[in-house]
Amino acid sequence: MNRNIYKYFAIGFSLLFITWVNFDYIVSHLSSNSEIVTNYTKKIEPLDDKRLAVAGYFYSDKILNKSTETDNYLKNRYNPDLFKPRILIIPHSAHESSLKVVGNAFSTIEPYAKTIKNVVILSPSCDVTSQDLVLTNANGLITSLGRVNVNQGINNELASQEGLVVRDYDFSKDAFFNNKLPILQKALNSFSIIPIRYGKSNPQNIADLVEPYLNRSDVLLIISADLENSLSKQPSVNNGSTCNLVGIDTAIILAKKMNLKSKILSEDVGLIKKSKAARYGDFLYKKMRIKPKMILAPLEKEVESLEKFIGDNSKDLLDVISASINDALLHDKKFKPSRKKYNDSLFNKGAVFVDAIQDGKVIAQEGSLIPEKAVALDIAQNIYKVFKNNSNVINQQNIKILKIKVYILTSYEAVKYSSELDLLKKLTQNIDGVVIRDGDRQAVFLPSEWKNASSKEEFLKNLKLKAGLSPIYWSNDIKIYKFRTVEVNNNEN
Repeated sequence: MNRNIYKYFAIGFSLLFITWVNFDYIVSHLSSNSEIVTNYTKKIEPLDDKRLAVAGYFYSDKILNKSTETDNYLKNRYNPDLFKPRILIIPHSAHESSLKVVGNAFSTIEPYAKTIKNVVILSPSCDVTSQDLVLTNANGLITSLGRVNVNQGINNELASQEGLVVRDYDFSKDAFFNNKLPILQKALNSFSIIPIRYGKSNPQNIADLVEPYLNRSDVLLIISADLENSLSKQPSVNNGSTCNLVGIDTAIILAKKMNLKSKILSEDVGLIKKSKAARYGDFLYKKMRIKPKMILAPLEKEVESLEKFIGDNSKDLLDVISASINDALLHDKKFKPSRKKYNDSLFNKGAVFVDAIQDGKVIAQEGSLIPEKAVALDIAQNIYKVFKNNSNVINQQNIKILKIKVYILTSYEAVKYSSELDLLKKLTQNIDGVVIRDGDRQAVFLPSEWKNASSKEEFLKNLKLKAGLSPIYWSNDIKIYKFRTVEVNNNEN
């Protein structure tokens, strides 16, 4: 029995001793995430749902949640990387607030004035009680900026279709042609129009009629439409809210069929009456083109990830550097970054090097070649080592003229070569960091070391000297690895 007690006591004591000896190592690993910063992607915190479509910008939450009419509009997400506009949805109201929004929308088509020669204008009229679409019999319209021709060819083609009628319409009463057409003239200069008025028309029928023309590169579709948000919480049918939905539904049908993407351009609020407010918005649909992406080499991808990591966490990184310098210099201790204080990304693993520079020369350097612990912990440890291991050259007297530079390293790429000359050709001056290894001899130069060499040959000789090799020594058994670094900028002491 006693023997068992002694046995368990010995095992327990051994475990405690091993834990004590390896305490820092164990703590650093428990305090580090499994992710590595060279594969960094920013974690996006979940946000409240945003209503990115028409309905959410024109009706209150109460109306929106009760109205089945508006459900489809909330599915209409947009991509900011869009090209030439194919469809614009603009406010129909003549209110001053809406004109600002219209001007913003038309500014998106100004760069394409030379290619947009025909504009189909779809505008609502609740006076049109049938499902017919109304075309004009006018040859053109005259505004304060001059005449705008009606494209008789397209107008006549449409007139031959079932469900379209031609009328002598009084355009002076139409908010679009009376207020918005001059702004369009300013944006496009020379173009023809095809005005189409709709009432209780079927959006699918309108989309089927317009699509063949919209497939032409010289045609733009403008849909003039308003939705009102009344203080009584009821949409105003008299002012066109219901028939306006027809035009917007038409845009959504066309967008789905033609693989267009939508974008909200702007929105504004204007008071119409004391008891009523209208919110105006403009939207565009454009053909999405995939931009060709540059194919990056593995090290370049890692540099890109590190730049994003540093950019997203620069404030926290600089705070860790400052606190680490302060604790090492003034209190002779290693700073301990807290998860409660810093972004979780700082506890992703990374390899960090720290340079102490005086008068442009590196007087002390400490670093990690392998990402074994959290970036924040590695920064704190290597800054502490710089001060602790180099107290003969770093002190409170010269700290004012000292610069501490912190670098995060990528992974390593083995360099295959046939000779020393071939190796030199495969090194990129001022860009590559290099590790040399020959048996148990090894040395590393950061990319910043290139400034101390006038040529690739000198750089390699200096690296061999650092590894304890003769500068003229060479063997094809030498292992060479290259890497990149990204600096965490901090020039303050």
